[in-house]
Amino acid sequence: MYPATHQCAPGAWEKEKVKTLLKKFEFPRESAEELISKMNEDFSYGLKNGGDYHSPVKMLLTYVHGLPDGTETGDYFALDLGGTNFRVLLVKLNDGNVSMSHETFPISQEIMKGDADGLFGYIAECLAKFAKLKLGQETRKLGTVGFTFSFPVRQESLTCGSLIKWTKGFDVDDVEDHDVVALLQQAIEKRNEIEVEQIALLNDTTGVMMSCAYNDPDVMVGMILGTGSNACYMEKLEYVGKWFHPQSPYKECIINTEWGAYGDMDELQSVSTSYDKIVDEESLYPGKQLFEKMISGMYLGEIVRQCILSLIKDFVLFRGYISPQLSKKDSFTTIYVSEFCSGDAMKCVNILHQLGYEAATIEDCHVMQDICIAVSLRAARLAAAGLTCILRRLKRSSVSVAMDGSLYKKHPTFKRFMHQALEEFLPTTQVNLRLAEDGSGRGAAVVAAVAQRLAKTALVD
Repeated sequence: MYPATHQCAPGAWEKEKVKTLLKKFEFPRESAEELISKMNEDFSYGLKNGGDYHSPVKMLLTYVHGLPDGTETGDYFALDLGGTNFRVLLVKLNDGNVSMSHETFPISQEIMKGDADGLFGYIAECLAKFAKLKLGQETRKLGTVGFTFSFPVRQESLTCGSLIKWTKGFDVDDVEDHDVVALLQQAIEKRNEIEVEQIALLNDTTGVMMSCAYNDPDVMVGMILGTGSNACYMEKLEYVGKWFHPQSPYKECIINTEWGAYGDMDELQSVSTSYDKIVDEESLYPGKQLFEKMISGMYLGEIVRQCILSLIKDFVLFRGYISPQLSKKDSFTTIYVSEFCSGDAMKCVNILHQLGYEAATIEDCHVMQDICIAVSLRAARLAAAGLTCILRRLKRSSVSVAMDGSLYKKHPTFKRFMHQALEEFLPTTQVNLRLAEDGSGRGAAVVAAVAQRLAKTALVD
């Protein structure tokens, strides 16, 4: 047991150990510029015909060809699948006004690790239950349903897309390389309780962008910093070599970068630490989603834990004692990281008590705080570098970025760190980070409404 005696303040040797560790997480301007330049090359390569099979960023077509103009109206059901909770929503759009109702359904580990019939059968069951609650037992027809499917998908149209790979802890059999819209339609038809005219498929990042654009016409980028991370932006189709419809009336398209996979071809070696490598090796998908593993909420706490363990083994912290609590993977959560970054000493002490360190000192807390800030600052600057890559491609003097995700919303210093980095990387561009309102729900409805509007315009033209 960790001795309940006073620990002396760290000496020069201990301080040097901490300083060396913290230095590993520095991400200076020159390193950022190298990453931005290389990422931009990979963005361009990913947009080429066949490039998504060789580029670490897939640059996926979303088939969303325009932003809302405020005239979108109608009632739309929306589905939101991207984590351990699944939502069904009814979204009412009326000339710029939005009202929503929803119900949340848990996704069990059995379903997350089961098969396609189990997952999509459950989604169909939840949709039917919610629709009957909202529309009555006799109503069967739902019209267009927006389906936010927050996993990498290679789309062939707005209503057809195949899962590339599972992320976020999902590992459902017989879904990868299959059309998820077709799987859901089959499950709905098998239940024979409701009829869906069509399902509009989108990623949560696209939903975030479209939701925010409903009230801000300057939105050109959507970004999520939560359990995972991703970004999308509006690209001119003349720069998209994989677009095979030269007679199409559309001139632009939202591109889903899937930037979480950046680094999967060793692009991040220069900024990766030994702690990142351990987190990656012990993750569900070793060697995959490396950029995401450096900047998203699912992993920051574990990076910090590995740093703490390293200092404990060097007898810099807690006299070399590793508590049973801290020895467990993911026991130091990203919520703890946020608490330490808040600077509240009592909260920090309480966390250490929960982790089995009742005799933790203020000096211990300061070291832990320094680690949490260093890991968070690097994450924010990496995220800002990725965003800078996109914004430089857009070449706009002023632009709004739709933001969502628990890390961005709840971490006490992440926004400030990002703002500071963006001012450093883009000194002549006015970047407005806008918090999106329910991108996965409201955004799905907006996507469906815009698609209908553009389809009517295309027919008229």
